Amino acid sequence: MRSPSSTTWCDQDLVGWSELPGLATLVDPTSLAALAAGPVTPDRIRIKPGLSAVLSWHTDTEHGWAALLTDPDKIDAVRRRADHVGEPLLLDRVHTREVLVAGRLDSDPGIAREIGHVRRRMRIARDCQVLAHNPGKRVVAAVGLGLTRRVVRIAARRQDHLVEVTRRWRAFGAPVLPVSTVGRRHTAVESPWWGQGDLSHAGTVDHARLAGQAVAEVHRASAGAAAADLAPLDLVDLVGILPAERDRIDWLVAEIDARTRASATGSGGQVGLLHGDLSPDQVLVNDAAAGHQIRIIDLDRATTGTAAADAGSWSAACDLIGRPDLAEAFLTGWDLPAPDLTAWQARAVVAAAIEPFRQLRHDWRALVTARLARAESLLTQENR
Repeated sequence: MRSPSSTTWCDQDLVGWSELPGLATLVDPTSLAALAAGPVTPDRIRIKPGLSAVLSWHTDTEHGWAALLTDPDKIDAVRRRADHVGEPLLLDRVHTREVLVAGRLDSDPGIAREIGHVRRRMRIARDCQVLAHNPGKRVVAAVGLGLTRRVVRIAARRQDHLVEVTRRWRAFGAPVLPVSTVGRRHTAVESPWWGQGDLSHAGTVDHARLAGQAVAEVHRASAGAAAADLAPLDLVDLVGILPAERDRIDWLVAEIDARTRASATGSGGQVGLLHGDLSPDQVLVNDAAAGHQIRIIDLDRATTGTAAADAGSWSAACDLIGRPDLAEAFLTGWDLPAPDLTAWQARAVVAAAIEPFRQLRHDWRALVTARLARAESLLTQENR
């Protein structure tokens, strides 16, 4: 079980960048151990320098959050929200110039109201299975058993885009699970529970090939759509936590921007629907003995653009998990022209480079640096 500590994940340079003197205390195993009876494992952290640090945690039986806050108004709002939903804070103490607060999942200040609404609407008991928790933003959980088992996604914002884009993909015949809104607040959606797991853990090359075919078919069927603006790579935090890598990061951003723009406007840059965050863990698979089938999930970042963006994202994800066979099989099924797939793959690698840091990996510096080096090698391999 990985467990960060103030002497591994966090050091004085990181504290200085965060402008939060209590950061080491927030991630210290001793501090976290006070939140629950069993061992507490931190999952993910999000930092706004000088303002806040928020992390999610779990034990064998429950999930929760912890935060270091500096804004008095936000601190008061957290306390009021916990009182309002009837979930007392597990921790509330002053640390230097910040306040350290923590609680169980149902008191998460960003989504506590939405969780309560869904629990009442769907009559969900406390023992649901939490699949993912991004504190203050969203939680995904499995509820029910057997044929009635469902996956519920609860977010701080309305999920209308997810519902609409799922409808569009299904209209093109894509193997996508239906998504329906829960209640009238539009901040939660539900889907059927399906399959044996995701493709990164339970899939085969045949599943990957089917995924490539499905994504390509949607792109072809939706050809001619207006291209959405490509969001720039936001690497401010990456430069902040690894200032020695600034020159390499600046070069990567400039090179990727130039080459992806050229790719998007080239002969293979036909615009269509994109998944927007495509990877093997976004594809569910069934038992191969029952015949290979897949279901594509998590279309919340779906957009429009050149098909190479999705293929590059998939290739980057396969590269990171050491599964080149899944990348090759996907491209076999995909079978669309790609003028410069390596640029899109490098873009996805750089975009995900900060993940080991956010996942509180004790060796995050080496892992992040390795990802930057991988992106650089992708962009320079043609000239070697």
